[in-house]
Formats: sequence, C-alpha cells, structure tokens
Amino acid sequence: MYAVQKESLKASQQYALAEASYASSRASGVNTDLEESLFLSDRDLNVSEALSMAKRAFDARPSMAAADALSFAYYKNGMIQEASKLSKASLQLGSFDPYILYHQGIIARQNGQRDIGDKYISDAFALHPHFSILFSK
Repeated sequence: MYAVQKESLKASQQYALAEASYASSRASGVNTDLEESLFLSDRDLNVSEALSMAKRAFDARPSMAAADALSFAYYKNGMIQEASKLSKASLQLGSFDPYILYHQGIIARQNGQRDIGDKYISDAFALHPHFSILFSK
C-alpha cells in the first residue's frame, strides 16, 4: 500500500521486513524461490535475482505457478520472447488465478498481442476485482 501511495521510505521499510522473513525461512531450510521471485518481480526489485530464483523454482518443480513466475521474471528482465514462450505453459490448463492472468496479459501486450492481453487482464479483474493493490485499475 505504501508503494501505491508513493511513500517510498515506508515501502522500503516493509520490503526490508519481507526480505528478512524470506531470509529467515531460507535459513530454516525452506525454499522460497518461487514466492520471493514473484515478490521481487511484482515490485521491480532486483529483477535479475528474481529471474535466477524463478529459474531455480521452475527447474526444481515445473508447474503453472513456476511457469508464471519465470515468464514474468523474463518479462521484467526485458526478455520478451522467453516470457512469451512460457506464457503458454502457465495458462495451459486454463487459469482461475488472477495473478497469472494479469502477468500473462502484460506479457501478451508487450508481445504485440494487445487484444489477448486486454482479455487476460479483464478476466483477472472479473475473477477478483481487488486481487492486488499493486495492479489495481
């Protein structure tokens, strides 16, 4: 919420708390690559590390969620062709996850598929109008 309100200092403090939580989980043996990659990519924080984490998550456990995280991390790193290839994998079973639909809509738009991208984004908000304060209309 602080980021949306343009309160950068407060947002940075909250991001530091989240990073500390991820670090604590990792130190306890929990693999947080998937979740942390999405956290970083969604907030444009250390997107190169987000890509590394997403690759590890996808390699360790290929899934729709991992394909989404990796495709969005590719997108955030300017690798649109790679993002577009994985976009299909993240939606292959159909998706009722507004985050996945939103991410893939953004990628489709960037790839010149504006109508498809708009539909995915519209579907995301139709499923859950308030799924993310970061991506609110």
